[in-house]
Amino acid sequence: MRISQVTGPRRSEIVESPDPVPTADQVLVDVLACGVCTSDRAPWRSGPGDGDPIRLGHEMVGRIVALGSPDSVWRVGDVVTGLGVRASPNVR
Repeated sequence: MRISQVTGPRRSEIVESPDPVPTADQVLVDVLACGVCTSDRAPWRSGPGDGDPIRLGHEMVGRIVALGSPDSVWRVGDVVTGLGVRASPNVR
């Protein structure tokens, strides 16, 4: 997968990374669109504080491409939106 990460003040780069494998309570989402909210403005302007690149844009919409558990309430192909964080598997 490709990831955009902030490497310095108002500077970013695209890097390649292996696709993650979802665990039992996770799904893997192919991101179709991603928003940038006001919480991303300060890190974009100042860059990573500790020198390690940071990744912005946690408000996304995408299609599920892999399930961590066959018992998930989600299905491959479902279009989902969220904050890109772990959520309860019972939230739909």
